[in-house]
Amino acid sequence: FEDGGWAQVLPDATEPLVHVFAEGPTDEHAARLEEKYTALVAEIIAGDGATETR
Repeated sequence: FEDGGWAQVLPDATEPLVHVFAEGPTDEHAARLEEKYTALVAEIIAGDGATETR
């Protein structure tokens, strides 16, 4: 949970992709969370080591 919102990242059961769901007190807050976690997934997939410092 982040500032009254949340995000969930789920792998697809049949396709090579993930689903990012986010909810927040405002649409803008939810969109920021979705963008944040989508970017994190992209960093992990790229394998650039970004997750090692988090």
